[in-house]
Amino acid sequence: MFAIFFFVASNIHAYVRFNPDYSNHRYNSINNNNTQSNGQFRIFNQKLDHFDPTNTKTFKQRYLVNDTYYRNSHTMYLYLNGEAPLRASRSDGEYALTLSKLHKAVLVVLEHRYYGESQPFTDHSTQNLKYLSAKQALADAAHFAEWIKANDLKALQIRKIVVVGGSYAGCLSAWFRMMYPHIAVAAISSSAPVVAKADYFEYDQHIRETLEKYSQECVVNIQKATTEIEEQIATDYPTVQKLLGCEKVSDKVDFLYVIADMVSHSVQYNQFAGPEDKQMIKLLCDTLSQAPAAGKTIKDNMYDFVSKMFVNMDTNCYDFSSSAEILKDTTMDFTKSGRQWTYQTCTEFGYFQVAPAENSLRSKQITLEYHYDLCEKIFGPEFRQPDIEATNAFFGGEDMLGTNIAWVNGAADPWMRLSIIPRTVKGQNGEVKDDGRQQRQRWEIALIENGSHCTDLREPNATTDSQSLVKAREMERTAIEYWFESSTFYTPKWQWSSPSAIFSMAMFGVSLLLLILSVILVIVACVHHKNKRNPVAYKPINP
Repeated sequence: MFAIFFFVASNIHAYVRFNPDYSNHRYNSINNNNTQSNGQFRIFNQKLDHFDPTNTKTFKQRYLVNDTYYRNSHTMYLYLNGEAPLRASRSDGEYALTLSKLHKAVLVVLEHRYYGESQPFTDHSTQNLKYLSAKQALADAAHFAEWIKANDLKALQIRKIVVVGGSYAGCLSAWFRMMYPHIAVAAISSSAPVVAKADYFEYDQHIRETLEKYSQECVVNIQKATTEIEEQIATDYPTVQKLLGCEKVSDKVDFLYVIADMVSHSVQYNQFAGPEDKQMIKLLCDTLSQAPAAGKTIKDNMYDFVSKMFVNMDTNCYDFSSSAEILKDTTMDFTKSGRQWTYQTCTEFGYFQVAPAENSLRSKQITLEYHYDLCEKIFGPEFRQPDIEATNAFFGGEDMLGTNIAWVNGAADPWMRLSIIPRTVKGQNGEVKDDGRQQRQRWEIALIENGSHCTDLREPNATTDSQSLVKAREMERTAIEYWFESSTFYTPKWQWSSPSAIFSMAMFGVSLLLLILSVILVIVACVHHKNKRNPVAYKPINP
């Protein structure tokens, strides 16, 4: 009997271990009777401070769940929202949902603390912002991931988590994989400036180089317009303020930053093959190349471009600006994020877009000291300079660790210079070769031709997506699938050479041998018992 039990048990072990569909049958009812509130915000009670065990305060953090395409995969895509309010479309479109569909996964989107409606306090005073940091946000995601696996998604028995993010959230996704590899099997990091830098003059250089590929004349026109604007506001700023609705922007350099930022925005978020209102480089260069109206100069063409962009973006000069007036406002407004993000740049990252020493597009008055002064005006003298060295020392900067990360950047995106791109070294014979870290850390890296900021995370469009973009997304998909199969989180198909397969086959062989021996013993015992009951009569040979 023991042998029979052992035989059955070993075969059940092998079947369950190597037939993923077996353990999934009981979850079919979740798909047939969908209980998830797709597109509806949910609330999670998040810890305020993950690094002080005596602090038991919590706040309500919002998240979204979309299980439309979930089919017994035990897989979750965790999309980390960045420095902006979480919108419902994050779970209803974009490439993360496409990946969820391909891998039959559930998509979960988490709002970042202090942004949108995930607010720990009732206002954004400097004192209240002290819990706003990337470290706390990463701990939020880890705590939330463990919680949702054990609660909302308990029936799905989530085993595989892929973290996704773009821009600052792209940094978070990569850092999450590095810091919490036991939770996430892989990460997709799009347009992620993982290197903290205070004087980021390369940003303007990249904008100029991208525009030069489009039109050298456009670059010259921008520089001419910037010079004329500097001269005009030096003597007649009120006229310009009234023209663009910038009356609330009192500082002249703040206004010059509005002009520079609008030019940068047109490049950073440009879509060469997108709808007309997204072809912003064309709008910029075409507007500046037009002959100015009678009595006007090229600066007036720049004003015309900025006005058009305000309309296209549904914003205004004051809201678009980074002026001290708007950033000193501590009033709670769920739709705004400027003060919170400025606090993070003034404490952790820098990312200050300053004028380079030569061939600058932006005004030379936009210096590092200007940014430092702004931090001090808004938050106080102790926040004048971010601790860049501490941030890069903690997360690693360009030399960060972490495995199973897909890095994607757009070639036109100025943030790519602070992200992870292929690195080369010179060999002994002077040849240029890859430095080996991509293979060593199991990274996949793609650069999208003419791609802009977070291009790969947009919803796929078969009509307008370039071949380079399609190839980058294919890289992400195949990399994720490879990491699934090579991960301990994955329920594998039968592989004869795997340790589990060898162990199961050994159990099967032993149990089969015991079963055969048991059968033989039973037969022998039966024969012996029969002979005892019916002895053969003795017959002498010679009576």
